[in-house]
Amino acid sequence: MTQTAAVQTDHVHSTASQGFSLQVDAYEQGRPSYPLEGLQYALKELGLEDGAQRKVVDLAAGTGKLTRLLVQYPGLDVVAVEPNEAMIGGFKKVLSDVPIIHGAAQQLPFDDNSVDAIFVGQGFHWFAHEAALAEIHRVLRPGAGLALLWNREDDSVPWAAELLQIFEPLSRGIPQYWTGDWVRVWEGDYARRHFDVPDQDPRSRSTFFRHSIRVTRHQAWQRILSRSYVAPLAPEKQADVKAQVDAVLERHSGRFIAPHAGADASQELAEVPLKLEVFIARKRG
Repeated sequence: MTQTAAVQTDHVHSTASQGFSLQVDAYEQGRPSYPLEGLQYALKELGLEDGAQRKVVDLAAGTGKLTRLLVQYPGLDVVAVEPNEAMIGGFKKVLSDVPIIHGAAQQLPFDDNSVDAIFVGQGFHWFAHEAALAEIHRVLRPGAGLALLWNREDDSVPWAAELLQIFEPLSRGIPQYWTGDWVRVWEGDYARRHFDVPDQDPRSRSTFFRHSIRVTRHQAWQRILSRSYVAPLAPEKQADVKAQVDAVLERHSGRFIAPHAGADASQELAEVPLKLEVFIARKRG
């Protein structure tokens, strides 16, 4: 029997709920988009590049960084799902004509076998457990797939690694992509029975794409401030983190260039190196 799950959003991690509510504007200003090469790879792997009509869900859509790319592809009927009301408000400011539903990964408001693909940008680590995976499996059509995408500063570049060392340790004990803990759900029996993940190393299904974004010093800080575990810090602790970030940026100030003659320091731009991971899994059957 086909069922439609009732919307329930009390499964959201408290840090995500609080942090993302506090810094919606910082999220929108500081979070990068996704390189087209990586997105096109995901579309091809999921069989979505032919322009045929498909229902696609952007799960944990945030302010729509990934959604605004997906809606540009012919044939994709894109629906966003987001559990945070503040983020939904930010989403509607930039994508007022795209439907967005208040919902969570553990209880999706879609019928069984009704979705052709699910994309998750920057969010799967928050719900990397069997309950969410079972719900994703329920709504996907047989043979349909899931694409997980994450941007992170490229830690093979020394100055980017310096930045990471300032703020990522603040996330200890909080689900985060960089720890790699999200892979564990793909190593479990449920995932291996219901999705086409490799028997030995699930992450061998990942493909990486290096790219970069151009940011001002202010935007570089906004990207850090938008992190769920930095946003709720006490003002004095945030100021301490910002001072450390500013010190790194100052040490590497030669990377910042003025976009035009006469521009002041607030307009100087630098290329921040990023690495995108794309993980693909298809529903069996």
